[in-house]
Order: sequence, then structure tokens, then C-alpha cells
Amino acid sequence: KDKYRATWEVPRNSTDSTVIPLAQQLKDKNSIYHHYKTFIQLRNSSRALTYGELEPVNVNNGAVSAFVRLAEGESVMVLHNLSKAEVTVTIPDEQKEYSKLSFSSKPAILKNNSLKLPAYSTAILRK
Repeated sequence: KDKYRATWEVPRNSTDSTVIPLAQQLKDKNSIYHHYKTFIQLRNSSRALTYGELEPVNVNNGAVSAFVRLAEGESVMVLHNLSKAEVTVTIPDEQKEYSKLSFSSKPAILKNNSLKLPAYSTAILRK
């Protein structure tokens, strides 16, 4: 039994058969817990990611959600590959100044305005 699970109600969606107990996730650097912890730390370290206005970016690939976030002189471009396959997208000319790979949840490659994103991954680009 997961000692971190709430005891004030009977679990329906977070049972041992549906969710890996936190005690196990704490030991696994690839767990959902560590994934979200990394994203929260990243968001908290960036005014653009925390407070920025969201502007959609069309990368002509339905499997990729892309947008720019702008706040107080800082801007980032975020790309999520929502598919189970690796994809390569071309950064649009309007966003070509986003030429530095600042973060990727899995190894991504940015070269000549082309970004190779592994399946189910996220990349953050900066100017």
C-alpha cells in the first residue's frame, strides 16, 4: 500500500493497479513524478513559461502542438510531439530566431531550422 496516498477516501482512479506508487516513482528518474517535477521547475524558472501570453505556431504537423510564450522581454517556443512516432518539423520563417535548444524531455536535434522530436516529447527553443 502506498503510504503517500490519501486515506480519507477509497481510491478509485489511483489504485496500485492503475498508478505506480509514489514510493517507487521517487526511485525512478524516468517516472511521471520526476517528469512533472522537471516541468514545474522549468516553468518556475521562466517568466515567459509562468506568465507569458500564448501565441499558436503552425508547424504543418497535426501531431505537434507548438506555441510561443512571451513575457517581459523573454520569449520561448514550445513544441510537444503528441504522437508515438518521432517527427521532424521545420521551424517557420517567422520563428526562425528561435535557434537554441534550451530544453528537451527526450534527446531532440535542432539543426538548420529543422527540429527532430522523439515520440511523446517536448522541446523548448530560445532566441
